[in-house]
Amino acid sequence: MTNIYCSQGHQNPSGSRFCLQCGDKIANVPTSGNQGIQPGQTLGDRYVIIRQIGQGGFGKTYLAEDINRFREACVLKEFSPQVQLSAITSDSRRQLGNYTGNERAIWQFKINKINVGSRSLYDLGDAAFLHEFPEQKGKSFIKQPIGQVWYAFVNDQFNAILDKSIFEKIVFPEGATGKTVNGSLQPGRGKVFIAGLAKDQNMEVKLEANSKVLLSIYSPSGKNPLLEDSQKRTISATLSEKGFYEFVVVSTASEPVDYQLTVTAENPPEPEPTETPSQTPTAEPIPTETPTPEGNY
Repeated sequence: MTNIYCSQGHQNPSGSRFCLQCGDKIANVPTSGNQGIQPGQTLGDRYVIIRQIGQGGFGKTYLAEDINRFREACVLKEFSPQVQLSAITSDSRRQLGNYTGNERAIWQFKINKINVGSRSLYDLGDAAFLHEFPEQKGKSFIKQPIGQVWYAFVNDQFNAILDKSIFEKIVFPEGATGKTVNGSLQPGRGKVFIAGLAKDQNMEVKLEANSKVLLSIYSPSGKNPLLEDSQKRTISATLSEKGFYEFVVVSTASEPVDYQLTVTAENPPEPEPTETPSQTPTAEPIPTETPTPEGNY
């Protein structure tokens, strides 16, 4: 006989309409495959579903008992076939379920060669992922099943950086102290720029864009970020490091938006020379004759 469970997890004989312990109505006994997973259902001849305990953009979570382990309580996660993954390339989709921390190490190693850091990559990946799954914002999902989808989005951004479709190096024209770049961003998309700058230069950055466009600026070492996911539109700073600075723009808007980014960097002014005060020569003492003492004759 297959036991069934009420919404509180109480066990009841098969066919029960009300829980024998709490009186809860048992109305969700599955009668067809179209109703999905229901309390009392046994999956794989091993897991007895007690009740649903969570739901997110990637599927549902259930409390269950493992028949093969003395009815030990466990949690099962159901992949939702309604989840749309069309925003991910087929190559990245094929790897779902197989992503590990090794990918992150590979991504970092390869993009560091073109002076892009992992923070910039993750900014782009987060923007694409959260556009499709906004309910995951602020949650710790990397080790959850939906974390595999995040990996897939980041993998797409990694490949796009390498093929330079979302990566650009800013080079100032000869004799100029700045440059302006512009473009259009699709919803949930972004672009990373790098510029080689010197320590102690005075840098000014100006972004003209919709308030839904966020700006991040990272130093060459990554230890001194100037901005992170900011709506700030102008910033001035004296640079503390020499090397390639990263400028990341991402869109959280629901429609395409235009942007214009201007970066200027000037060397600090040379200090004005100051006169060294001349020293007053010390007068040499005039020797005086020592009188000859009179002797007694």
